[in-house]
Amino acid sequence: MLEIGTGRTINVPIGLWLCGASKIITVDINPYLKEELVLKSIEWMKNNETIVRKLFYKIINGDTFNNKLQELISLKADLIKVLKLCDIDYLASCNYFLNIKDKTIDCQFSINVFEHIPLMDIKSIFIETKRIMANDGFIVHIVDLSDHFSHSDTSITSINFLQFSEKEWNRWAGNKFMYHNRLRASEFYKLFNDIGLHIVRKEDFVDQKAHKIIHEGFPLDVRFAGLPLDDLAISRLSIVGKFQ
Repeated sequence: MLEIGTGRTINVPIGLWLCGASKIITVDINPYLKEELVLKSIEWMKNNETIVRKLFYKIINGDTFNNKLQELISLKADLIKVLKLCDIDYLASCNYFLNIKDKTIDCQFSINVFEHIPLMDIKSIFIETKRIMANDGFIVHIVDLSDHFSHSDTSITSINFLQFSEKEWNRWAGNKFMYHNRLRASEFYKLFNDIGLHIVRKEDFVDQKAHKIIHEGFPLDVRFAGLPLDDLAISRLSIVGKFQ
């Protein structure tokens, strides 16, 4: 399995290992992974084992899961030991072209990553993905389309950033910490279609508050003014796809 965008923790790769993944490769353009946060996560699992089992019992149970969980929470851990135990390869400061053999990845996934990557770089990622994906492999991606400033500032909405020109938006978020491409759901779906990705399942989450204020005349930048209201108000999308 291949994760795009490791971030500061490896909770999802650890969860996949508990579910039976034999190898997880996680990649990031920046080395953000924090040993302290990884070890805190494992300590939490150790202190909340009942909750962990409830989270997983509908997905996997039995001796294999139980043995892996006990190995993990009993580990006298540092980050290197955790990565080794869970069969996780962490590749940081890497570009979008990976030293991975053709047709060897069964699943590529990301969580709230693609909104932070320029469109042309996303295309490069998927070109490489197509090379390394197994013939029956699939991709799973969750994309947060909302204005991330609204996550901490309740005075603005999830579509607040759609009022700004590219030049003005770059003044606020044109850096590696806050960059957001502002792509809307329809633009992602066009990209998927252009690269030959067949969508097996999708879920679009419409922000009804955003939908209402756009309908009432929220001032949109010219880049977004011609897009359908429903498309503009989608705050999150999740897709499962396979290459045709």
